[in-house]
Amino acid sequence: MLRSPVVVFAARAALFLALQCGICAALVPLAYRREQRDYLAATIDKHARLDAQRGARRLFIAGGSTAAFGFDSAAIEAATGRAVTNLGLHAALGLPFILAEAESAAGPGDVVWLSPEFHFYWREPALSEEMWAYLCARPAGFADLRYEPVKTLLDHGPFQFAGHVARAVVPWLRFGTKPAGKLFARASFEEHGDMVAHVGEQPTRPLKLETDVAPIDENRLRASLRLLTWVVRSCEEKGAEVRIVLPALHEEVVRGFGGRVERVVAELERAFPGQVIGDAGSVAEPDDHFFDTPLHLTREAAKARTQRVLAAAGIVGGEAGAEAARSGR
Repeated sequence: MLRSPVVVFAARAALFLALQCGICAALVPLAYRREQRDYLAATIDKHARLDAQRGARRLFIAGGSTAAFGFDSAAIEAATGRAVTNLGLHAALGLPFILAEAESAAGPGDVVWLSPEFHFYWREPALSEEMWAYLCARPAGFADLRYEPVKTLLDHGPFQFAGHVARAVVPWLRFGTKPAGKLFARASFEEHGDMVAHVGEQPTRPLKLETDVAPIDENRLRASLRLLTWVVRSCEEKGAEVRIVLPALHEEVVRGFGGRVERVVAELERAFPGQVIGDAGSVAEPDDHFFDTPLHLTREAAKARTQRVLAAAGIVGGEAGAEAARSGR
């Protein structure tokens, strides 16, 4: 009996897919064990700290690596009397995922500081190698994919995930922007979740400074603001207090974006009156305040900036806060 060519093709395609899924399933446990030591596996420790404080007076920070490098959480804890956790890891996780993670974590009485990088307001979100590295380390994070576009997940997700699993098992296959090197490991963070492995290390120079004076993509800006608004309101409905903390950015990059940063800040202030900490003039930091990128502050600069953030939030009193606010240090 002759079989239809379509049936034969379908059978072979199904067999091929089943084989690929079987191989991937066999490699996932190996990838999981490897990812437990990697930079993005620090999310396990950050969430363990956050979960252990559930029911207490908590303040947590959400953002990318700018947040990881940009705060002195111990100082915030001392100033606010709240247990502080810095969830910041990597901007490549994307705005939808970072905001969903914060929304999932928020609970009654929490204070949530959202500090996403500025480029999220004008770049299209995309799945990345870092996303799957995070999910291999912390599978509970799959629940935070809910704001990722369904089409993107279906078009790229399965193949990216399979590729990441293979590269996690065979490290020399890796490529992309996933953090690597001795400074980028699970142990790179202190107990609150701040990045500290770079303390005492020589800063990288020259820094790669991105510029783009093209008009901002209005559709992308509006979409990002809609998502941010949704998550802020959702956290508030859960009983949390939310503030938008403007992240640091190299002064040359601020100028090189030709007014984009100022536009985003204005839109944030319009959308969240009284909830934005900082202003357009507080974003730019000089070159010597950055470590290896125009987003990553040195530890000393992060401590000084934290005092300014606290002063802008009306939390720091006395001479230290007032002097920090006046001097811009």
